[in-house]
Amino acid sequence: MFEHQDNFYDFNTRNPIATIPDTILPNPNSVQAPTISSVTDEVIELFDGSVVSKLIVNLTNTDSFADEFEVQYKESTATDYRLMRRGSNQIIEKYPVKEGIIYDIRARTINSLGVKSVFTTTQHEVVTAFDPPNDVTNYSIDVVGDKLHHTFDAVSNLDLDYYEISSHQILQKHLFQHNSSGSKIADSNFSCTHL
Repeated sequence: MFEHQDNFYDFNTRNPIATIPDTILPNPNSVQAPTISSVTDEVIELFDGSVVSKLIVNLTNTDSFADEFEVQYKESTATDYRLMRRGSNQIIEKYPVKEGIIYDIRARTINSLGVKSVFTTTQHEVVTAFDPPNDVTNYSIDVVGDKLHHTFDAVSNLDLDYYEISSHQILQKHLFQHNSSGSKIADSNFSCTHL
């Protein structure tokens, strides 16, 4: 605290001196709201083998007196928010969430005195489960006698149900160097898809 302020002594009324604040401490009743830096969703596998979607909220805050963060969520068509988490973590996860639903998400900062900031709000649509699976890589076919052996690297998508290998017959007319007549040869063009 300052013990002396020159504006209390009015020696020169033509040039008044500005009032100096009597404290340099921060206001304990003013809390900076967090920034919701990103909201993402991903598919995870639970311990029982079931696959669900998970919502991930990342917060940032530069308020040095921030003690906790409170994150709430609701479906965009609902009226009441539900608590997602309250704590000191700046990465908050919620699962299971419904695919194809738009969620309203809001977050606020709480200092050690319990003073709360205003809410920061955003929306996110959960769509990861609807994304197509990754492409199969390193696909090859090995002909052994009258059998085809397909090999490929498995994809890492948790919601992959099965692979489907399809075959397409293509008849091509090839002219050979030593044969003046055209010969029809059946070529198999294989492709691998997944569902």
